[in-house]
Amino acid sequence: MTTIIAEYIWIDGENLRSKIKIINHSEQIKIDSNSFPEWNFDGSSTGQSETKDSDLFLKPVYFCKNPFFESSSEKNYYLVLNQVMNPDNTAHETNNYNKLYQLFQYNKLNSDNFLGSWFGIEQEYIILDKNGDAYDIDNIGDKIIYNHNQHYCSVGTGKAMGRKIAEKHMDMCLDAGIKICGINSEVTASQWEFQIGPLNAYDVSNQLWVARYILLKVAEKYNAIITLHPKPFERFNGSGAHTNFSTREMREKDGIEKIYEAIEKLSKNHKEHIEVYGKHNEYRLIGTNETANINTFSYGNCDRGSSIRIPLNVLKDGCGYLEDRRPAANMDPYLVCERLLKTILI
Repeated sequence: MTTIIAEYIWIDGENLRSKIKIINHSEQIKIDSNSFPEWNFDGSSTGQSETKDSDLFLKPVYFCKNPFFESSSEKNYYLVLNQVMNPDNTAHETNNYNKLYQLFQYNKLNSDNFLGSWFGIEQEYIILDKNGDAYDIDNIGDKIIYNHNQHYCSVGTGKAMGRKIAEKHMDMCLDAGIKICGINSEVTASQWEFQIGPLNAYDVSNQLWVARYILLKVAEKYNAIITLHPKPFERFNGSGAHTNFSTREMREKDGIEKIYEAIEKLSKNHKEHIEVYGKHNEYRLIGTNETANINTFSYGNCDRGSSIRIPLNVLKDGCGYLEDRRPAANMDPYLVCERLLKTILI
């Protein structure tokens, strides 16, 4: 017998939810996407439906190993990410995966260009203790002795707070098979970042959501709270989800000209991007603390105070990618990827 223990994950519009389904098979089977059936849930308890018509259902779109358990020949543990669907099999209004899917369906003739586009997302987050203060520190705000250059890529007690959580999360993602490509401590106390990619739009979005889920579960074990709020502390740097983007043409020789063409298109669609780049982003994008102003589009070479940055390695190579620094830490990657593809390729 094969027993599949599937942890079904879904997004309620902002937050992650999950429940476990146990699936028994009378013989050994090969695990693939068809191994996980659709499953219903009570949408009225997640704010996604009303009690009188509460049932919604989950449609699996991505799965990976569950790193919190050790699988065996008899028991297989998986994390399963799902779309939220209405009873009539239409996408629920909180289902942003569907917006990305519809873009690809509508532009099938350009699918090669779409799939040839790569994304790398730098997910920043801040670790808090149960009182809402920076993790591993006694005071925050006016009482903290804060040095702007104290915490970024730092080492040592009182400098790199929460390292055990960040590194445990990294290991868990690697065990799950998620393409995490690095971590580092960030500018604000107990602020960290992990990077996912480069991947296509679907994979980077699915894996980022699952990586966020793993991070929240790791934090549970340390009695810690993870916040993706763009600006939890007024005085200090906020948290973003800088999104690196490239097409095949950008990565080829002299591709920097295609990067400049993409930036020109982005400059003409700034407002439409900001609308889907995360809630409360106006508190973060204020023109200070390594951000551009939310109302003004800008780009620059190696300039972390711009909307779009061209990194040094890209300038040296004459090809590569651009970094969109506008998305907030709480952004939905399905919406950000959809908007970048739509603006630059359509």
